[in-house]
Amino acid sequence: MEPNKNTTKIIAGAAIIGLGIAACNHFLDDPRKPKTTSKTVWKNIKTCACKGRRTCALCINPEINPDTVARPVLPTIIPKNDEEFLDQGVQVFRNFITTEEHDKLVKLILQNEKFVDSQSGRKKVDYGPRVNFRQKKIKLPPTFIGFPSYTKFIIDRLYEKCNFKTHEVLFLEYEPERGAHIDPHLDDKWAWGEQIINLNLLSSTVLTLANSKNEIAVTLNCGDLMVLTKEARHVWTHEIKQEHITEHRLCITVRDISKEVQELRPDIVKQLEDPTPYFDL
Repeated sequence: MEPNKNTTKIIAGAAIIGLGIAACNHFLDDPRKPKTTSKTVWKNIKTCACKGRRTCALCINPEINPDTVARPVLPTIIPKNDEEFLDQGVQVFRNFITTEEHDKLVKLILQNEKFVDSQSGRKKVDYGPRVNFRQKKIKLPPTFIGFPSYTKFIIDRLYEKCNFKTHEVLFLEYEPERGAHIDPHLDDKWAWGEQIINLNLLSSTVLTLANSKNEIAVTLNCGDLMVLTKEARHVWTHEIKQEHITEHRLCITVRDISKEVQELRPDIVKQLEDPTPYFDL
């Protein structure tokens, strides 16, 4: 007797569904998952802190989460000396800390700080105000008890050499295997003051500044300190490209609160300056 056509279709459909389920289970169990996956599965794989357009080696995917940050192709200038762009606000203090101070500082950071995942493959530990940039709100978290006491010599030296009063200490960790980098950006003008300061640690890197015409590639070695002011602070973007993180890197970014916010929240300034609070490990 000839099989019923409807029965044949049902059997064939069930077989296809069974094959699909088996293939899906194999995919989920297979540790060698292909890079191109469904959005649902990719979200389950994603284990970083990237948001929006940000990507790192853990989450980048050509089809689902490509790197879409615009980077204009500009001629690159390598400064002939550290004073070449001083008038534009690029100031570099070579060997701001000694080799002995550097090695002791790195050891204390790695032994004591509990880094958490941040965007673009970085990790961070942040001491100081928390800022809601969209709503223009700022506060000191209730957990803030001061800055680590081992950073006091840096904060004191910044005040002596740059007349800089520290309101935030931000530790950042970059690892090449995570694709760590920081995209071109300007630090927020409402929240932060006229100087953005970065102390480079553990390995050399290149900090890239960009205006409308050129990229300026500044090499930073261990213990070097960069200060961005004027045009370099407010107009030029700065970044550290993924290709320039070739070894484990640490840095300390130091900021002060803008004059506008200081007038708005003198209570926070008082807590951070009168006197500068520290805690012992």
